[in-house]
Amino acid sequence: MYQELFFRNQDALSKEEQGKLQNASIAIIGLGGTGGFALENLLRVGVEDFILFDGDRFELSNMNRQTLCSIPALDQPKAEVAERRATEINPSAKVERHAHFTAENMEELERARIVLDCTDRAATHVAINEACNAQRIPQVFATCNYSRGIVSVLENDELRKMLQLPQEKEKLGSYHQCTSILAPAATIAGGLATAQAMAYLLGKPYVHAPDVLMFDLFREKMFWTERLE
Repeated sequence: MYQELFFRNQDALSKEEQGKLQNASIAIIGLGGTGGFALENLLRVGVEDFILFDGDRFELSNMNRQTLCSIPALDQPKAEVAERRATEINPSAKVERHAHFTAENMEELERARIVLDCTDRAATHVAINEACNAQRIPQVFATCNYSRGIVSVLENDELRKMLQLPQEKEKLGSYHQCTSILAPAATIAGGLATAQAMAYLLGKPYVHAPDVLMFDLFREKMFWTERLE
């Protein structure tokens, strides 16, 4: 069944690469806009093993940009809805779900090959970065707000260093005001987070912090990279 489900990946991925994705354990922290689209993309490229963290429930205000949110899903735990979605796409998908990521459950990341940090608070990003550093797990940093977003791969404490720079703290901080986010921004952020995770797992080029990939839906040149140091 797996081969049939992902047959259309064959010209973009080798058999060996498809096998690496199938066998990779991937953690996603935050299953809202960015995290929901990341999960959807990872499922459709053939990842089957997930560790999911989110303690929130869906509400009407999530509807404009969170792909897992629907009228039937309102007031349901996001992690439960995400697990159900995973098995709807691929019945063989394995999902280990947890509530909010905390210091008490960070050991659950141990078996992850890579962590997708799709949260929306700077303090949470730093806490995840510290946990990943301690366990030597790469972290995809992905966040968006309004019409724009930032994605990068962290392999040590680059995030803390970037946030210690006054000009970068102000720039990055403006991405953590979860007040208004357009669906295309969440879609792109989740897709880029997936692409960077795949690139890391498959040994392909990726954006490595302090370099970051940035986008803005309403700029003529929508994508660009910056070095935050």
